[in-house]
Amino acid sequence: MNKLRLVIDTNILVSSILIESSLPDIAFKEARKIGTILVSIQPSAISYQLLLLVSDKNNI
Repeated sequence: MNKLRLVIDTNILVSSILIESSLPDIAFKEARKIGTILVSIQPSAISYQLLLLVSDKNNI
């Protein structure tokens, strides 16, 4: 069976990084379990750093 493709809002990613066990963090973790996360990130230094933080935190 194909995994779902899910789009996650940048605000959810930021909240997930900043506040562990928050509702956005729980939603992000559940989304990772059931599907493939799709994220649209504008090419900027801040977005790149955010992506690195998410990758490190969640072993992406």
